[in-house]
Amino acid sequence: MKKCRYLSFTYDIYLDVATGATICVPEGMELEMENGLLVGRSPNSALTYIAWPSKVSGYATNQKRFQNLSIQFENSIITYSQMNLQYQQDFDYSYRKAIVKPNGIMVNRKAFYGYGNDEFGNYGPKTYLFETHIGVQNTYLGMAVVNLNSTQAMINMLNTCVYSGQCIDLSGFQDCSVICENYKQFSQLVLGVHMGGFSNIAY
Repeated sequence: MKKCRYLSFTYDIYLDVATGATICVPEGMELEMENGLLVGRSPNSALTYIAWPSKVSGYATNQKRFQNLSIQFENSIITYSQMNLQYQQDFDYSYRKAIVKPNGIMVNRKAFYGYGNDEFGNYGPKTYLFETHIGVQNTYLGMAVVNLNSTQAMINMLNTCVYSGQCIDLSGFQDCSVICENYKQFSQLVLGVHMGGFSNIAY
């Protein structure tokens, strides 16, 4: 395990020497295997990091072979959340299609809102997912951060806190200090998911 620093965040980096697959998680985050998934939980219990490395039979030069694994990973995330939701892709933070780099690495990033009814029967967003799907040769790596508390009320409150400057000066409203800290943790996890991939030592 190594460490790196990005902006004000510090990460633990785990490397699989055989494949070069790497994952980046916030410093000190403990990882456990749960139903085949590598899971890490943030101090904010609503935030979870999930990773799933997998092998493809033979060498996967066809994007569809990685696509099948990415769908399997997404289904695992839905099962993990244990929530019966309808998912809508957030195209502001999603690639329009997978990118294949000159070194053969395939990368796709997706974001989704999970919609459902709240305790009052109102339909709206409840969860938010940010995913990275990456594959090379015969190795696939799926990584995601799951926010299980991304309701419209929380989104509205965060916007209010951000635009009023409360996330810069945390001496303001107590509600803002909690929400801004949660958003900071979420941002760190998203950047970690974004930075995971394959080290050059795999080639």
